[in-house]
Amino acid sequence: MSISLMSALRGAAGPIHHREENIWEQSFCFESDFVGFAGHFPQKPVLPAAVQIAMIRLLWQESVGTIDALEVLSAKYMSPILPHERILVRLSLVSSHKGKAEFFIRDEERLRLVSAVQVKPLQLEV
Repeated sequence: MSISLMSALRGAAGPIHHREENIWEQSFCFESDFVGFAGHFPQKPVLPAAVQIAMIRLLWQESVGTIDALEVLSAKYMSPILPHERILVRLSLVSSHKGKAEFFIRDEERLRLVSAVQVKPLQLEV
């Protein structure tokens, strides 16, 4: 049986908390068999940047609203995310609903900053 990345992310996600105007948070914890670890790296799994961007998109869609895609304006990955680590993703809208947003990913236990990403939503025209 195969599982989509977004379904697997939802399974690893906690509830979304609306902290204050334009700020939402959601925790995630990934088991060692999480599909996002597959192949990155065998015997020493690390959560890839692409999966972190997918977490950001999921939080955006489930808190702010549906988007087609995200443009990554900047991204800094300071520390790897390993299996069984509980992490907290924080979304802060910097400007209006259609403007850019900042995401900060922290290790919930030690509160160390893991990643900082700025994105802008894209609505693709058909």
